[in-house]
Amino acid sequence: MTVTNPSDLFNPVFCGIMIHSALREYCKHKGEGMPFPLVFLILPFTLPERVRDTVTNRTLLKWGLDNPCLLHEVPSLIQKTYCFTQQSLFYLLSEGYIEFQGSL
Repeated sequence: MTVTNPSDLFNPVFCGIMIHSALREYCKHKGEGMPFPLVFLILPFTLPERVRDTVTNRTLLKWGLDNPCLLHEVPSLIQKTYCFTQQSLFYLLSEGYIEFQGSL
């Protein structure tokens, strides 16, 4: 994916589409909804190209062992994308694309 304007990456609708897609795939493979804290890992692993290009169908542990330099950046990436994740979740909730199940 090529983005000509980096600020487009942080549009709540664009991020919401990415989050919704990840939630749908998680549910399809696991047969249940994604635990809430994991939602905050979606954007840090999909927005930065240097991280996204390393992600494959491996466990987080295997990815971390294979990419120790990137693993070190994950807390910072989570902090940087936290507000965008939150805004995107508000958008998805308000439009009825997602709903919370259970208690938070």
